[in-house]
Amino acid sequence: MMDIVIARAAFPIQLEISERAFPNRRPVKAVLFRANVRSIAPPSGADRPVVIDRRAIDAIDLDRLIGLPLHATEDLTAHWETDERGEKKVYSIGTITSVLKKDGMIIGSGYLWDIDFADLVENVRQAAANGELAVSWEMTDVVLQDEGDHYRILGFQPTGWALLRAQFAAYRDLMPALAAIADKRTYDPRKVELKVLLDDHRIMHAYYATLMRGGTISNWTVAEVVQMHARIADEMLARHVQHRRGEGYAKALNEESLPKQAFKFFTDEVINSFVDVWVNDDEEEVKSWIKSAEKHKPIELDALPRKVPEGLPVALQCKDQIVAIVAVARVGDSILLSVPKVFSEPLPASLASEAKSKFTLANEVLSSLPDVIVVPGYIAVTGSSLLTSFSQDLDLLICDNGKLERVAREVSADKEVHITITDKPAGLSFPVYDLVLVKRPRRPIIPINEPEKLAPHSTVRVDDDLNSFLSARMRSLGDLDVYPACVYCTDMIPQRRGLLKADGNSVEIITDEDEVITFASDISERHPSCLTLTAEVWWIDGTWMVADCLWWNATKVAELPFPWRLSFAQKISDALVIPLVKWRVIWSPKEAPKPPFILQDSQAVYDAGRIVMLSNKASKAKEVVQ
Repeated sequence: MMDIVIARAAFPIQLEISERAFPNRRPVKAVLFRANVRSIAPPSGADRPVVIDRRAIDAIDLDRLIGLPLHATEDLTAHWETDERGEKKVYSIGTITSVLKKDGMIIGSGYLWDIDFADLVENVRQAAANGELAVSWEMTDVVLQDEGDHYRILGFQPTGWALLRAQFAAYRDLMPALAAIADKRTYDPRKVELKVLLDDHRIMHAYYATLMRGGTISNWTVAEVVQMHARIADEMLARHVQHRRGEGYAKALNEESLPKQAFKFFTDEVINSFVDVWVNDDEEEVKSWIKSAEKHKPIELDALPRKVPEGLPVALQCKDQIVAIVAVARVGDSILLSVPKVFSEPLPASLASEAKSKFTLANEVLSSLPDVIVVPGYIAVTGSSLLTSFSQDLDLLICDNGKLERVAREVSADKEVHITITDKPAGLSFPVYDLVLVKRPRRPIIPINEPEKLAPHSTVRVDDDLNSFLSARMRSLGDLDVYPACVYCTDMIPQRRGLLKADGNSVEIITDEDEVITFASDISERHPSCLTLTAEVWWIDGTWMVADCLWWNATKVAELPFPWRLSFAQKISDALVIPLVKWRVIWSPKEAPKPPFILQDSQAVYDAGRIVMLSNKASKAKEVVQ
């Protein structure tokens, strides 16, 4: 085995480009890497064909792929151009905004900037339309194993991709490309093939997980992902496809989406959660429904059946037998029947009647329970939260015994009530109460036991051609490493900066000149006494303004992505009645203010040196780190 570092190795694959585009953002999607497929020709930098080992794919950190650039030259023959002096010129014409792993592949989605690089993107589109386009990997730290007639790649670090004509690619057309959700405004899940629908469903879960981790997906918001997922989930259920509750981020998205869906259930729970019995003794009609379900064909009804709850699972009874669990709902202008469960052996109708009677009894019990139950002093704070100067967690003590007798007494004083603690329902269950923890007495202040400091500004001085500079900086991602999927900017340049610290007794600012400024007593009195925080503040036009947040009580906000930190900064602004620095997202140089102004990338972690101040005082682009 030998270790080889290759600056730019070309391992190309096929790519497809959407015909639909947002302004300056043309969607693209393709398989970026695939394991155990041998290249047709040796890639650039190698003398034999190559194969990527599955373990190398599995080891890739997907978060590191977000924001990597897509390169192209005018003739689409290489990764870069060489000028008269022999220096390399690289054109970053797009980027990857989301990725997911599937069956030994890494699938990526992103955008090409067809306004900034109109000619290059048009060349790429024409090559794609003619079936002549491939994507060439760019990587470093490549570990190769000599297999005789080829090399096996055991490890690598991706740095980007180049768009090439197929004759210059090692893989040509061996890699399958996937269709993207090109335009969320016109996308119709009813008009796509089932396999595409299921891929789009996985894409929505990947988008949601990325956004919830603090990343960005072009111009998608969490609300738009949830809404699109609801439409896709309804179409899956209309085609009788499984849609389970899931775990982790999948569960979070599914549960957030459920109220927006026409079909309001999960297929792995229908047997224990059907709410009624629908009797239909037309055997031929029932058989035709089951055949359509087996072929994943939507079933449209003329009208909603009488007394069948809309959108909820019901038992379908035919000739004294329960043959399936179904649901009926209005989806758009249609009334659709979903058949998520067909019993291989029909069940006796008596079982459904018994279940229906239990639901009736359960609803009667549920309606008889009080609207609010309060158990005073039920939860106490204990452990390190009380006995150490600072803690990394919150230890809670449930002041009860294993049978929860105190809760039982509050629920019913007339009869004995047995409560079982479990993470899954024991048969029939209804959601009854939300558990709300409300702070009663004031808890001890948790001091911040590590020094804070202001994040340094990197100052970039540019010439008057600001648009050209910003376009290159925002698209390349390679040199300053500060511009993932989106950028925040502000033209509010501070005359001074400082750290604001607040606890239960005082509010003070330590300026960057080490001056200590104590707020007036009325300000310290009106902020919540339980609040312990540290924030970056700027002195602008005669007032202090909140620009960023480092700590919020025991939460180290500085380790969160910038958009999340801004939400905490807004809390500080509201609590202390201090103005908030006006940050806004920009997608193109045209949206940026005139310099000097400050840029901050969406992924930046505080004190990572990723805040950039721009000014136009120099004749040429030059970076000066202060």
